[in-house]
Amino acid sequence: MTRFIVLLDKTTEKQDDAFLEYIKSEKMGWWRWFDGSWLIATHNDERNAIEIRDKAREIFPNVNVLVIQLNPDGTDFWAGFGPNTKEQAMFPWLRQTWRGK
Repeated sequence: MTRFIVLLDKTTEKQDDAFLEYIKSEKMGWWRWFDGSWLIATHNDERNAIEIRDKAREIFPNVNVLVIQLNPDGTDFWAGFGPNTKEQAMFPWLRQTWRGK
C-alpha cells in the first residue's frame, strides 16, 4: 500500500467535490477531517506523488499544493506547486531539512 498526504490551501467546495470524485474513480481510499488536507491510500503502487500533484493542479488551479508520498519500503517522496521566488519560496525547507540534505 502506498500512502499520500495532500495539502492544499484556499479550495472551494466544488473543487473538493471534484477531487473526491477523482479519488473515488481511481479506487483509492481516503480520509479527510481537516480542511485542505487529504490522506489517500492505494492498494497498489500504480500512483505517485507527481501524478496526484498534477491532478490536484488541474482541479485546484492557482492553489498551493504539496503531495507527500509514503512508500511501503519506508522511503518518502514529495511533489508540489507553489511560490518559488526570491521573496517567497515554498520548498527550500523541504529540500534542505525534510530530506536531510
